[in-house]
Amino acid sequence: MITEKINKQKMQAKINPYEEFFFSDEWKSLHWQPEDQTTIFPSVILITPVRYAISSD
Repeated sequence: MITEKINKQKMQAKINPYEEFFFSDEWKSLHWQPEDQTTIFPSVILITPVRYAISSD
């Protein structure tokens, strides 16, 4: 259905910036990173009433 495809595309478009930011490694040098521990990337949770078939690397 066209509506499902559009919604899937919208959700994928919302996830893509987070993936790009993760793979850029810029977050590793942000001020909130622990100085004496391994760097951490915050989890992102998208809560929706529908389950979308999206992919994430």
